[in-house]
Amino acid sequence: MAIMHSRMYRGDFINRIISVGQLVCSSVENN
Repeated sequence: MAIMHSRMYRGDFINRIISVGQLVCSSVENN
């Protein structure tokens, strides 16, 4: 269970980084 939870947490963390990166990219393109 701990390993599964760690995996899910890591995936969520990566997804947040990706969404933040996309947000920054779109902001730069708009400017």
